[in-house]
Amino acid sequence: MGSGWKFEVIQKTLQEECNQLSVSELCEIAGVSRSGYYRWVNAAGVRGERGPGRF
Repeated sequence: MGSGWKFEVIQKTLQEECNQLSVSELCEIAGVSRSGYYRWVNAAGVRGERGPGRF
């Protein structure tokens, strides 16, 4: 299993109105790199083309 689920949790947390944590803090907690998170965000279109469950 890849880090995709961690990035999804980070993204959902950032969208919550009551969240006070930064991307850097969330990535540190999740044990992933901030650059990896942004790479994942920017690749959303490619993931959508591949279909569900294929990261």
